Amino acid sequence: MPFYCGDKLLLYHTPKCGGTWARFALASAGLPWKMLDGYHQHATSQEVPESLKAGRVPFCLVRKPETWLQSCWRFKMQKNGHRWTRDHAQAELWYAPTFEEAIERYLTSMPGHLSRYFYRFVSGCRGNVLRQECLADDLVALLRRVGATFSEKALRAFPPKNVGLYDDCQYGPGQLERVRQAEIETYKRFYGGV
Repeated sequence: MPFYCGDKLLLYHTPKCGGTWARFALASAGLPWKMLDGYHQHATSQEVPESLKAGRVPFCLVRKPETWLQSCWRFKMQKNGHRWTRDHAQAELWYAPTFEEAIERYLTSMPGHLSRYFYRFVSGCRGNVLRQECLADDLVALLRRVGATFSEKALRAFPPKNVGLYDDCQYGPGQLERVRQAEIETYKRFYGGV
C-alpha cells in the first residue's frame, strides 16, 4: 500500500524493489512512515485520490529486470512451499519447476511485461524514481531535494531487509541477454541502457 513518510513524502511500494528496506531505513533515519488505510499493499498513484496526495512528493522504486525476475520467482517459491501458486495474474505463464523454465515461458509469452508493470508505479511519481541497486544514494538525494530532516548516517547504516538467496535462480544460456532486450525500456529509462 502507499506509505506516508514524515510530512513530505509518499512512497508507492513497487513489489520486489527494496520498499521494505526503504520504509525501515527511513524510520531509523528519523522519518517514520504510516500506511494509507484502505489501499492494497502495492497500490499505484492512479488508485489513490488527489486529496491524499496533496502536499507530498511521490516516489517509487525500480530494479534491474534480471534481478527482479529472480527475486519474484524466489519469493513465490518460498512463500508457497517451493511451488508457484496459480493465484498470481501470470501464474499459468510462470508456473515452472525451475527458474530457467520460468524465464523461458516469460520470454515467450510476456516480453516487455516488467517495463509495462513498472510504468504503473512510475507514471505518478513525477520523476522521483529510485533504483534498488543504489537505493541509499537515491534516497538521500531525494530527501535532500525535498528538504527533509533526517540522519543520513542511520539511513546508510540500516542493514539489508527482506533479502532472498538466488542459488537456484540462474539464467540458462542466452537468457540473460534476451531478458535485457525484452525489457530494454526499463534499462534505457532508468539505467542509461543495457
